[in-house]
Amino acid sequence: MAWGSAMLELWPRAVVVGFDLVSGVPSVEGCYRVARGDLLEGLPFTDDSFDFVHQRFLSVGIPLKHWQAALAELVRVTAPGGWVELVEMSWAPKNAGPAVQAVAGWGRRLATLRELDTNDVIFLQFQEHLCELGPQDVQRLDVGLPIGEWAGQRGYWMKRVYSGGFTGIGHAVTARLGISERQWQERVEAAMDEVEDRRVEQLIAFAWGRKPH
Repeated sequence: MAWGSAMLELWPRAVVVGFDLVSGVPSVEGCYRVARGDLLEGLPFTDDSFDFVHQRFLSVGIPLKHWQAALAELVRVTAPGGWVELVEMSWAPKNAGPAVQAVAGWGRRLATLRELDTNDVIFLQFQEHLCELGPQDVQRLDVGLPIGEWAGQRGYWMKRVYSGGFTGIGHAVTARLGISERQWQERVEAAMDEVEDRRVEQLIAFAWGRKPH
C-alpha cells in the first residue's frame, strides 16, 4: 500500500494495481486497485498490461526453483518499452553481531524447509536473470539501509520493520525448529540492542530493465 500511495503522489493520473496473496482494501486515494492471487500460478493479467512493474523481496517467499518462472511472469505483463524493477535483500546484514546472526540463522533454517534461497543466490545474480529474460539497459544499485535510532528517522523505521519481521516468524521458529519462546525472545531483544551498538545495516539491491519494443 505504501508503495502504491507513493506512486500516486508522483503520478496522480496513473492506475496502480497491487497484487498479493492476501486481499486488502486500498487506503489511498486515486486509481488504486488490489488483485489477489499466487504468482506461482501466474498473474491474472494479459500480456503487455503495465508500463511499470515493481516487485520486492520475492526471494523470501518463492522457492528458488520457481524464481525464473516467476520473474518471467513479471516480464510478460510489462508493456514493450516499459520497465521492470526488482528489489531484493541479503541474508547477511552488514556489521551483524552474534545475536543478529543467531536470529538470521534460525530464519535461514526455517526458509530451508520451504526450499527458499538461503545463500543469497538471487540477491547476487537477480539482475543477470532479468537480462536473460529479454529486458535491456539493465542496471543494478546496492545500498546499505541503517537499522536503529543511531541513524535517525530512517534507521528508526528500519528497526521497526526488523522488529515486525521477527514477530511475524516467531511462532514458526518456535513451532518448527524446537526453539523455546524464551530463547527466541531473548535473542530478538539482544538483536534489537545489537543493531544500535554495532550500527547494523541491511544490504538491499535494486535492479531494473526496459522491455524491448
